[in-house]
Amino acid sequence: MGSIYRRKFKDKDNKTREGKTFWIRYQHNGKPVYESAKSTKWADATRLLKLREGEIAAGKALGNRYDKVMVKELTSYIAVISTTRQAEIDKILPLIAKQRVQEACEIPEGVLDTEEIPEDYLLE
Repeated sequence: MGSIYRRKFKDKDNKTREGKTFWIRYQHNGKPVYESAKSTKWADATRLLKLREGEIAAGKALGNRYDKVMVKELTSYIAVISTTRQAEIDKILPLIAKQRVQEACEIPEGVLDTEEIPEDYLLE
């Protein structure tokens, strides 16, 4: 059984205030896990908490870590396994290396077709 809450903080006047974003807390393998619901809606936080508790009950890998996998990590792993498509990986990596895997699936149409790469997709 998990819980939903808003984090508290102290402002400049040393008054305790609540943040706008909801957070969830649940147990996995006896350890507490804290995760932002990334929403100001109670219903979204409830949905995420039920999803995480369902994943734990089903014995699935938790989305908390896998949602944060960076594309660069993933492509490095793929490159070790298979070098047959390295040229394709090298072409697309600068476009999506800074993004999480979930975000990379949402690349706008036409970005890969252009010669000019938008700055926010480039590596530093």
